[in-house]
Amino acid sequence: DRDCILAKVYRRLQIAYDESRYCNIGALGDNSKICSSCDITPPQNVFIGDNSVIGSRCLLWTTNAKIVIGDYVIFGPQVSCISGNHVTDQIGKHICEYTDEDKKRYGAKYDADILVDDGVWIGANVTVLSGAHIAEGCVIAAGAVVTGDTIPYGIYGGVPAKLIRMRFTEEQLNKHKIMISCRNKQEEN
Repeated sequence: DRDCILAKVYRRLQIAYDESRYCNIGALGDNSKICSSCDITPPQNVFIGDNSVIGSRCLLWTTNAKIVIGDYVIFGPQVSCISGNHVTDQIGKHICEYTDEDKKRYGAKYDADILVDDGVWIGANVTVLSGAHIAEGCVIAAGAVVTGDTIPYGIYGGVPAKLIRMRFTEEQLNKHKIMISCRNKQEEN
């Protein structure tokens, strides 16, 4: 019983610690949740919409860019979003010598926003890199590496992530969008 009590106390302390770490987040929408042990650095550059869940042990790292996550998004465990990159093609300095200020001078080539639109599901251990845009309704398979843009309602997997197939036929997609729109209107009233 002593171990059970210690486990409960530890869990409460972990929750309190996690909540205090995320209090400076750029935005955390209504009914959204950040699960335990996530690393969000710096939190003021991360924006999360409504009804979204960031899975446990996720890593959201930004430098000069932002990570913007829409509504109704699910991140599985250990998803990594990294909006920055190292300067690798400048003469006269080692890679580790470049600062965030140097990156600002060289532009978006090294730091670019990551955008995750509404209704996306990102599976476990996915990596999303600088400048990626995951379009509405996409599914990203576990272990994939997203390096660029996706098309809405696509299912992507692999390294680098490629379109596997579409979630819906065109007819199904139209029906899906109508049903979502109607539900959203009902919730507003």
